[in-house]
Amino acid sequence: MKKLLAVFMAVMALNVNAFAATEVNVVVDKTPVEQKGVIVDNRTLVPVRGVFEKMGYTAEYDAETKTATLKKGSDVLKFTAGENYFTYNDKKIETEVPQQIIEGRFMLPLRAIGEAAGLSVVWDSNSKTVIMTNIAEVNNVSTDSKEDIKKYLDGYSQIVKYMASFDELASNMYMITSDNAEGKLPELISELTIVRSDLEKAKNVHNSLAVPPSLTQLHNLCGQSLNKLEELCDILNSLFNGKLSNDDAKGKISEILEQSKALNTQISSAVNSIK
Repeated sequence: MKKLLAVFMAVMALNVNAFAATEVNVVVDKTPVEQKGVIVDNRTLVPVRGVFEKMGYTAEYDAETKTATLKKGSDVLKFTAGENYFTYNDKKIETEVPQQIIEGRFMLPLRAIGEAAGLSVVWDSNSKTVIMTNIAEVNNVSTDSKEDIKKYLDGYSQIVKYMASFDELASNMYMITSDNAEGKLPELISELTIVRSDLEKAKNVHNSLAVPPSLTQLHNLCGQSLNKLEELCDILNSLFNGKLSNDDAKGKISEILEQSKALNTQISSAVNSIK
């Protein structure tokens, strides 16, 4: 049990680091944006002013109301810090997380800014760069039917539901302390069995899906993510069975978590870019 506690505490430490803000580069129509974007709590936020000014918008900021107003011709967008929505020509558009001001930069969730600006979004994990391109200028516009895309995304949603058991396992890892380890770890071992079962179901769904060409990247990334999760399950099983040392397990888990974090960021970008 003490061996398991040490490994899970290491996993907790790695996951805590994932919640720190990480700066990312932003490119709009092949032109770098001077202001950096950030990743906070696995959410990518990009600078409103930097992105829209590259697209020809003028920006104004009201410090009293913390509202940014961007104008281009007859189009007017308004963003207010702390709100879960913005307006486009008086139409209210909700966002996944509130708009934020970080180090003096007005930041908006990547998905929302892509929708508002009509931009296709691609994530380059090697250079940690968000590449945003005007959809009207993208040459390889998808010819997939909406019905084919919907069928695939329905299957993808099923995969996400199956993997909810892993989220529960990961969440319970955070609950381990030196005082409750003896009681908690057997529960985690039981949950790992459930995760393995759900993982097999998720892989079966993944392998059975008809993949529209425009969603090939998402499908491949999803497959890689499932494989990483299977590797993690194998490592934990080896640890439980005494076939893997504490230090070896920590090193392998650390490596897989870093790889999985990068994959999840790419998956988010792939999902955000679906038109």
